[in-house]
Amino acid sequence: MKTNLKFIAAIITVAALSWAFTSSSVCNEMEYFVTGTTTTMSHFDGKGKPQGVSNSKVLKVYNSGDTVVADIESQFLDDKGKEQSKGTVHYRCHKGKLYLDMRDLMNQSGQKQQEGKDVTVKLEGNIIEYSPDMVAGQTLPDAIMTMSMYTDGQLFSTSIIKMTNRKVEAKENKTVGAGTFECFKISCDTEFSMMIGGMKIPGMARKSIDWLSFKAGTVRTESYKGDKLQSYSELTAFKKP
Repeated sequence: MKTNLKFIAAIITVAALSWAFTSSSVCNEMEYFVTGTTTTMSHFDGKGKPQGVSNSKVLKVYNSGDTVVADIESQFLDDKGKEQSKGTVHYRCHKGKLYLDMRDLMNQSGQKQQEGKDVTVKLEGNIIEYSPDMVAGQTLPDAIMTMSMYTDGQLFSTSIIKMTNRKVEAKENKTVGAGTFECFKISCDTEFSMMIGGMKIPGMARKSIDWLSFKAGTVRTESYKGDKLQSYSELTAFKKP
């Protein structure tokens, strides 16, 4: 279960960095479209004990037709500083909107690294969208990610993460280790489930609250079981070249 929690933490951290803009100028203001920008998200349990960090760096920004693409490398280290996963996600800005394929999130989480000679992985997912003109009380589309693992051509396991009841709670300033940012406070319900060999494994349900800045991405995310804080992540470093 601890592994699953780290899996979900990695997914949510990166998922919360996906936006869709209605104004082309917004993309130009995003530091995630500046080569060399780096960020660090620090992860903690509900009591504040460090659980690891996620480091990201913009490797390259380039044009592909009429679309601007940013290649971002993300690395997750556990509380002992040992690398648990590493991958690259691709943000695409097209006609004023920014897109992130949810399958990239599965790749970044390190789950697809299990793929080998006799193991294949099929990833499915949709796009999480945010707009700079969101208002408090607005509901947002659900999101889902599915990873199916096959061994010798036979389905072995299926992992599903659903994000539902997504809602804009407020627009407010949020102060974290990396500074103070104007953010949208967004809540949602997250459910993780798994099937192995036709047997359903007990899943987990959490409520999460994210503070999303259109300048720096997610600056803080909190995960609750009922009313009890289970874990949180916070932007602790944000450096532009």
